[in-house]
Amino acid sequence: MSESPLFAYDRSRGVRLIAGVDEAGRGPIAGPIMAAGVLFDLDRLASGTGLSDLEELDDSKLVVKSPAKLKRLAQAVLAHAEAISLVSISAWEIDLIGIHPANRACLERALRAVGERAELCLVDGLTPPLGPEALPHERIRGGDGISATIAAASNVATEARDRLMAHLGDRYPGYGFERNKGHATPEHNAALAKLGPTPQHRISFKAR
Repeated sequence: MSESPLFAYDRSRGVRLIAGVDEAGRGPIAGPIMAAGVLFDLDRLASGTGLSDLEELDDSKLVVKSPAKLKRLAQAVLAHAEAISLVSISAWEIDLIGIHPANRACLERALRAVGERAELCLVDGLTPPLGPEALPHERIRGGDGISATIAAASNVATEARDRLMAHLGDRYPGYGFERNKGHATPEHNAALAKLGPTPQHRISFKAR
């Protein structure tokens, strides 16, 4: 397949098995935080059918503007990755331990689930440093716009969390979870003031 800049970066690292990890849902005031890990075998991705979608991988914050594209890319990753992990930490636990420890725990678990076989593990550099027991890894600032493997993890985590928030929108009507994904939009803040918090709200977070 033709090489995108993100895959060109991964191949430039000179390894075959590369794992990437990223999170979704760090900033919202409702819903869990999720992290995904993706393991690609770059040699196996050099040929085969249905790989053209992977060439469109990019930072999920850009892709999310098109839910259909986000879903298509996540499905392409699921079809072609050697392994995928998905870890979730609930709003209740975020309130208990704090968002930064929850973020680290998500990333560490997602990385361990796919990184044992990897020759190189990459984590988006905007995340807090992982703990000393985490698998050896590199942090890349803005990595979901640099590495195809991190971008793949970003897309998988975001698409999975978006689907969950849509389900929570059905379970807790009135908050617009299916639209705001738990972010503190004016609609969401107004509903929170009128209806009060649900078990999915992070009580430690101030509406803003």
